Amino acid sequence: MMRAMTQRYDVIVIGKGLFGAAAARYLSEQHKVLVLGPDEPKNPGAHDGIFSSHYDQGRITRQVSSDAIWSELASRSIAQYDDLEERSGVNFHHGVGCLFAADDAHLDYLHKLFTQIEKRKLPHVGFDGVDSLQEQLPYLTLPDDIMAVLEPAPAGYLNPRDLIRAQTIVARQQGAEVVAETAVALENGAGDVTVQTKEGNRYRAAKVLVAAGAYTNCFGLLPRELELRVKTETTLLAQVPTQEADRLQTM
Repeated sequence: MMRAMTQRYDVIVIGKGLFGAAAARYLSEQHKVLVLGPDEPKNPGAHDGIFSSHYDQGRITRQVSSDAIWSELASRSIAQYDDLEERSGVNFHHGVGCLFAADDAHLDYLHKLFTQIEKRKLPHVGFDGVDSLQEQLPYLTLPDDIMAVLEPAPAGYLNPRDLIRAQTIVARQQGAEVVAETAVALENGAGDVTVQTKEGNRYRAAKVLVAAGAYTNCFGLLPRELELRVKTETTLLAQVPTQEADRLQTM
């Protein structure tokens, strides 16, 4: 049954991934927000619709980077983790540190990292060689010509599924409505925008934010397509036994 447009939102966010969920959380602090986006498919092998990029369990998070802007933005994001975890009740961040290592042929990469480390005064632990490295990190076996630097916590990894869950929980706490539907068309009206979904429903808002990632150009949602280069990428999702996952999670 088609859902009647009984209410008008300030903003509709199209996309419930890493960007859409974050946008919804911030926008819902001051606006009436609707989030549209499908859930993770229960049977990926038989799924022929939208398939997002966040169905894995771990993404590296760190402040150290050879790019100064990237480093600054990462630092601002990491500073929000504790508050988001506390407000949502979801633990998505694991501050186990992040190790950067390179052999003699790639030391220029480490030199670029050290430039940003010194410029931004970022916390780090340097290693003179593989012996001192393996003394502190005995679970690693590395070649003799390795040089490395360790960025301690809060660097580490986060679970993107849990991060989206945390963002969505807080957005709902702030009054946002989250609907597991797929937007397929936009229609500009007198002072508002109507979003049509694959499920046959229509929703109205003053503004629409498209955060659909690689699917941005798929349904003609924008007046003109963005110059995006969409490419395939092979991803392997593996199931790890609980005992092995417990052993590796603090690595």
